[in-house]
Amino acid sequence: MKQKIKAMKIVRVNRYEFETSDGQVFEHPIPFEDDPSLEEFQQIHNSCNRSLSELLSGDDNERDDIDR
Repeated sequence: MKQKIKAMKIVRVNRYEFETSDGQVFEHPIPFEDDPSLEEFQQIHNSCNRSLSELLSGDDNERDDIDR
């Protein structure tokens, strides 16, 4: 089963949290040392989104082998 995780547009970010265009606010698990720029953090977010989407869209048989 393939799953696609929708990438969100980041509208605000600081070292402790970020906000998406739909108004949701998320805390960073580990605060940054400095405030990242919106562009920097959007790239980080997009990269994480791609990695998670690839992980979740892996071959179902491959996941079955792991569960055994």
